[in-house]
Parts: sequence; structure tokens; C-alpha cells
Amino acid sequence: MGIFGRRRSGDLVRATARVVSSSQPPPHATYSPLKMDLVVQADGLEPTAVAFNQRVARCSKFPLPGQTIPVEIRLADPTSVKVVWDEVPTRGQMGQQQSQAIAEAMRGGAAPTRPVAGDPIASLERLAQLHRSGVLSDEEFAAAKARILDEG
Repeated sequence: MGIFGRRRSGDLVRATARVVSSSQPPPHATYSPLKMDLVVQADGLEPTAVAFNQRVARCSKFPLPGQTIPVEIRLADPTSVKVVWDEVPTRGQMGQQQSQAIAEAMRGGAAPTRPVAGDPIASLERLAQLHRSGVLSDEEFAAAKARILDEG
């Protein structure tokens, strides 16, 4: 039944969780128990520290510390967290996204926290893409966004 029991989906609120620590899967395992320390944040909710445990999770999707993942919570009890696993990238996908962003920056493309010269819209779009992919933290995203908007 899960942590939400038979509650209506209307009780759930979309949120994000920043992974502070995460257990590591055993070598060669496909599924394993997962334990994480998270900071959950949603509109109308102060950031909340949460200890997350799941009996079985796909090892290829175990989040890494520093990663931001999509979750659902109830505002009345933000410590009850449901990870939206379909939207969590695998470790392989995360590595590809990060290597592509680094390669682009090394080729002379826009650095992750610097705006594209003369085009604030393109800079904001690129910044949002890096944030969604987990390359930039919430804090890095906010700081870079503020710089772009201040210059525009």
C-alpha cells in the first residue's frame, strides 16, 4: 500500500528533495534497500530534514549526495516522502548529462554559472536545463539566475 495508504492523490504535493547522504548498493545488485537523508522543499513549506527508507529500490537509480530528486509529500506531514522514480535519472544518465555540460563548457560554450553574452533568455534556458539535470544545485541556480537578471 505504500506510505500514503489509500489517500486521494489530491492530498499529494509535488516537491523536490536534495540528497544529503545515500546508502550505496551492493556490487552487482539490481535492487536493494535504500536509506537517504534528504532536505525536502515545496511551495508553502520550510525546508524539512527527512530520513528516508525504502525496502527495495532499483540500484541504478540510487541518488547521489548533492542530487536533487522529484518527490511527492503531504504538507501536513512532509516527512512522509514518495520518490517519483520514473523521473529520477539513472547514474549512467547523470554521468552523461554532467560530462556533456563539462565538455560544452570546455569547448567554449557557456559555463554552467555564467550567462551567454548578450542573450539573457538563452542564458536562463541553459541555466534551467543544467538545474533540472542536477548539474547545478538550487543555491547555484539561484545565484546564477540573479546575476543574469541583474545584468539584463
